[in-house]
Amino acid sequence: MLFTAMLFGVMSAAKEKDVAFAVSIFAFARSFGQTAGVAIRGVIFQNELSKKIKSYPSIAANAAIVLSNSSAFAETLRSMDEGVDKTSYMQSFADALKVV
Repeated sequence: MLFTAMLFGVMSAAKEKDVAFAVSIFAFARSFGQTAGVAIRGVIFQNELSKKIKSYPSIAANAAIVLSNSSAFAETLRSMDEGVDKTSYMQSFADALKVV
């Protein structure tokens, strides 16, 4: 949301002949930062989710299935019947997200 406002600052601080270069460096740095941020947080989330699921004995055996596609499993979780397993999975997801 504020990236456009920051772009005007970059453009005004650069010399006229360097505006195109400054804008392209700004766009590259912004895109690279977003990509790296998502990738790093994704790895942290997966590692934390693995630890949390394995800490519940009733669902630990299914850790590999859940971790193979955790976003798809979130949809499966919605359709699960209420019970200890569903509560354990939900708590695992919530605890893993707190770290990220």
